[in-house]
Amino acid sequence: MRNKKLVWLLLPKQIAIFVVVTAVFSWFAAQDLLKFEVAELVLVFLFASAVFALFNYLAIRQVSGPLGSITRQALSAAENDTSELILVSGCEEMIGLAQALNRMITSKEARMLEAMNQRNELETVVSSMVEGVIAFDRDANILYMNDAAACQLDVSRFEAQGGNILEVVRNIDLLRFIQKTLEMTEPVEGTVVLNRGRDDERILQMHGAQLGGNDKKQLGALVVCNDVTRLLRLENLRRDFVANVSHELKTPITAIKGYVETLLQDDEEIPPHSREFLAIVLKQANRLQAIVEDLLTLSRIEQESRREEIRLSPGLLKEVLAEAIESCATRAAEKTIAIGLDCPDDLTARINPPLLEQAVSNLLDNAIKYSRTGSAVHVTAANTAEAISITVADTGPGIPEQHLPRLFERFYVIDKARSRKMGGTGLGLAIVKHIVQSHGGQITAASKIGQGSTFTITLPRI
Repeated sequence: MRNKKLVWLLLPKQIAIFVVVTAVFSWFAAQDLLKFEVAELVLVFLFASAVFALFNYLAIRQVSGPLGSITRQALSAAENDTSELILVSGCEEMIGLAQALNRMITSKEARMLEAMNQRNELETVVSSMVEGVIAFDRDANILYMNDAAACQLDVSRFEAQGGNILEVVRNIDLLRFIQKTLEMTEPVEGTVVLNRGRDDERILQMHGAQLGGNDKKQLGALVVCNDVTRLLRLENLRRDFVANVSHELKTPITAIKGYVETLLQDDEEIPPHSREFLAIVLKQANRLQAIVEDLLTLSRIEQESRREEIRLSPGLLKEVLAEAIESCATRAAEKTIAIGLDCPDDLTARINPPLLEQAVSNLLDNAIKYSRTGSAVHVTAANTAEAISITVADTGPGIPEQHLPRLFERFYVIDKARSRKMGGTGLGLAIVKHIVQSHGGQITAASKIGQGSTFTITLPRI
């Protein structure tokens, strides 16, 4: 078949040569320079045809031989993935073609070697990770799983490869997380509990994101999982310890307060200096009781949030904010501080009214403590394009900028002496932060020295 193609490629040249030779013989015959009979002329033409046929055969052999060799070696290089170069001799065109193919093979080998090195490096890095890495396609079939993920899910890596995650790990939490990751364009976080309720219960913190190609077409999802079982157990132990200790402290503190108050009621038998000491003891007992109550509140909020026991339902924000302002009205009146409220009547959010009221009350209590006598505190709620915001702004002395990042930590106070004098426990803002987080929101603080502070709660829109 290849020879036939070459015949057709060389046919125009052969016809042209044959026509030229025939024309030359005809011209000589017309000039009576060649004395040929008809039979002799026919023999001459036949001889010329034989010469042309031989030339055609030699030309085809000259081209088809090197071309066939190039084809065979090129196919061998492609199939065997070898770096052996193509060797050919012949015309200049064939040698140039062989050299071009050699350069292509060399370039291909270099690119393949680079790709293999990159793949090996990536495989080494991913295999060495403590975090589990799992790649899925759009149908939740496992494309890749490292050793850490196989260990965390308690499956065989090689048996799981290529299988569907529903068949490999039968866990409804994991299935929901993967489906959510495949549906959401933004990164997703979640917690998956394996072997729930058993002695070998395992808790995995999952981070998922979609996989896309150069054309931004979704190819699947990538999930990174961390085993946080031990960390959460220690955190639960800490919470239980704080809750238990705080609960146990309530009884002796109550007893101390009762005895001190009883002694202070006997005005005649207590010397003045003893009365002063008893007043100090009562004040510190009240402060200790406030700290214990805040610790219990914080522990309760954390446990309910972790167990998803905090119920959220659509509610009007203005009613909750008005209740918080009413609870702080007495303390504000003592310093003649006016509290303003600006909130649309129909502004609604998913909230737990008692908890949100407590969070706003804590912010108002701080604003009243640190605001100047006769000043004002403003509470504003608005529905923005991204979320629902609640702000509490005061005109107090302000907070230095270096303290703002740590403002919501437990027992973190800017001026310990001033906070202790005002009866602060150092837990009010920590309680606010956990209440807001249980609502799926965030709280931020902004302040300028001498101009006051603004605390902003952002809640998700319905």
